[in-house]
Amino acid sequence: MENYQIWEIKNAVSELITPLLKEYITKVEENNIMCIPTWIEKEGFDVKNMSTVEMNKEWSNILKRMLYPFTYQIGDVSLSVNFHSTREIIQHNEKFNEGLRLFAKFFENLWD
Repeated sequence: MENYQIWEIKNAVSELITPLLKEYITKVEENNIMCIPTWIEKEGFDVKNMSTVEMNKEWSNILKRMLYPFTYQIGDVSLSVNFHSTREIIQHNEKFNEGLRLFAKFFENLWD
């Protein structure tokens, strides 16, 4: 382990989590994952009237929101975040914090 990894733990963690979450999202979107997120019912979804594909689509949307802070942290250029106003900064901070909250909330649901 290098000193820079210890000094910038948030970057080291983000560099590890980003590709894992991206691959996990791909597997969910391909319906190539065993974890069917029936717990999303607690999030207000009517799972009794949803197919597995629909549940996976909702799970994928949550995962993508979860991914944002990690990709931003490592400077993923595909995000193209340019802050031109205070409003944009506030929106970014809300999106960033929402992703971290979702990651913490659903941490134990990140399995196959």
